[in-house]
Amino acid sequence: MKILGFNITREAKVAPAIVREAAAPATKSDCKQERGGNFASNAVSIYGQHNALTVSAWYCGLAMKANTFGQLILEYQKKNTTNHGWNYQIYDGKFGRDMNFLTQVRPNPLMNAKWFWTQAAIQREVYGNAVIYIERDNYGEVKALWLCTSAALNIATMDYTITYNMPGVGPTSLIVPSENIIHWRNTYSNDGGLTGISTLTYARQALSLAATNDAQALETSAKGGKYKILIKEEADSNFGLNVLNKDQRESARDSLQEQMDKGLDVVEVNSMMDPKIISQTAQEMSLIENRKWDVPTIARFLNMPLVLLMDYTNNTYKAPEQAMLAFLQNTIAPMKSDVEMEFNSKLVGKEAFPTLRFHFNDKNLMSLDPKGRMEIAKMQLECGIKCVDELRAEFDLPALPKDGDIHLVSTNLQRLDDIKVGSGGTIKTDDDKKKPASNED
Repeated sequence: MKILGFNITREAKVAPAIVREAAAPATKSDCKQERGGNFASNAVSIYGQHNALTVSAWYCGLAMKANTFGQLILEYQKKNTTNHGWNYQIYDGKFGRDMNFLTQVRPNPLMNAKWFWTQAAIQREVYGNAVIYIERDNYGEVKALWLCTSAALNIATMDYTITYNMPGVGPTSLIVPSENIIHWRNTYSNDGGLTGISTLTYARQALSLAATNDAQALETSAKGGKYKILIKEEADSNFGLNVLNKDQRESARDSLQEQMDKGLDVVEVNSMMDPKIISQTAQEMSLIENRKWDVPTIARFLNMPLVLLMDYTNNTYKAPEQAMLAFLQNTIAPMKSDVEMEFNSKLVGKEAFPTLRFHFNDKNLMSLDPKGRMEIAKMQLECGIKCVDELRAEFDLPALPKDGDIHLVSTNLQRLDDIKVGSGGTIKTDDDKKKPASNED
């Protein structure tokens, strides 16, 4: 069964389970528009991933989703068990530095980390699967991470046949075990979770509708408006159009249709015809109203709040902030969890877990929100989570010359039975009541 960029089969002895077709330039067959007298035949059908990008809401949503995920920093961490720490820190040492350089700076000679994760997120959404090859040296150490251009899974042996671009060599094909593959699947699968299904498979109808509206708007703009015309037969059989035979009537109708399709402002009409305009599709259909349906539907497929796709219908001043929070929690968080688990299972293993782990640091997502950063820093300081020097380091400021490493805690809260002063003066506790009264009392 073919699902967009992948051929999926259950028969392991015949063909691999996943084969992605090589990317090809968009052709007319990818996005074709049929025209004719039937209005339904003017529909535009989206067939390929390239032409899906012609729909502005899909392009905007896919780019924002992938670029937001690309800002995350994948850290290789080690648990600190000294001094009752039990926290995770970036794994130091040569191996830790090498691994963090691959995940955070340059996974391979062709890509930096941000571009690498952005493209991986796009492949997962568009193709349903993002496949990363873990290249190792002769000692078994990780040498590079390659984003594959095509991949195939043999279900019987669980080996992958992959293709990736190597600098100076070009497309390179290998057969590697699943232990050396990071397979990031899309949400839905039809083979028990072995492979993911492209979002385009389900969103094609919504994208086709949006593309049809775009094509209609373009055609209308070019022609200055398109009319539908009714040619009505008269009641008197010896008058008007009725005196023409069937072939003559069809010829007259086709002549009028051809002139309208050419966009002529002045058309020639047979003297026996009495045409009447019954609709003007450009204005009465209101393409803008149709777009109010298109954009929310595409937003649902991408699991993105509507306001992030620049649709400000019924917007309030807090909507963008709330929408971004919902987007990060409901969309980006599950994506990063999928990648973390795949890296931990393939590069850490149960022997070293949880002492070692891969974890995405999301501090970059708040880097351009000064107010949000300050509120978080204030709460962390008051609760004793971080000291002043730690917070200053996050703002690229030097440490204080003295006492900056002391953890503070707010004293606004205290136990109820420890309250000594109230609105009416001194509040006596049970111990105070047992004491003998003094002369001052």
